[in-house]
Amino acid sequence: MFKIEMKETIGSKSWSINVNHVSDKIKKRSFETTRPELHLALLFMHSIDDYFTQFIKKVLNESTAIQFTFSISEVIEHDSTEASLFKEKSSLPEAGKPLVVVDFEGDIFSPVLYDADKNEWVHQSGKLRSVIIHQWAYQTDVYKSLNLPSLNEEIKQNIQQQFEEECRQEKQKKRGMEKQVLEGLKNSLKEAFPDASIEINAIKF
Repeated sequence: MFKIEMKETIGSKSWSINVNHVSDKIKKRSFETTRPELHLALLFMHSIDDYFTQFIKKVLNESTAIQFTFSISEVIEHDSTEASLFKEKSSLPEAGKPLVVVDFEGDIFSPVLYDADKNEWVHQSGKLRSVIIHQWAYQTDVYKSLNLPSLNEEIKQNIQQQFEEECRQEKQKKRGMEKQVLEGLKNSLKEAFPDASIEINAIKF
């Protein structure tokens, strides 16, 4: 397919039309023509009533310019049958396969697992409400499109173990800090109220 565009040589108006075929001699070319030449062309094509003659008539009716510039360029058509990387939520994914999910505000969640039995989208932060989900894609497909190396199961397990160990250490550190704070508070109260029996218990939230 080719795009024929006509512009006023002196002016700001422009018009365009797409055609399936053009002569090899004028492909990817630009040239100038005048208003009288366009009128003359219409005289020779008076018996033809097609989209191109209607296009020229439209230009002449909408413009008072004397000189015009023609340009012809090829239109690169994309295969509309090619599957989109991201899919609408009305097209449900396979259960248990890691997903990349985009919500209506453009936030990205990954990995997300779809539970077909419960019709739920599960993320490590919790369940994602179906109403907020805009689109989704399989994580492996996103990795391929970005040329990112996928992680094998052994690496995933090592990362998971390291993550769990760091979480355990953080909890221990937090409990130690809480104990120090409570002991300090207890000692301060004992100094303020030496005759009182003071017992402070940590409150778990």
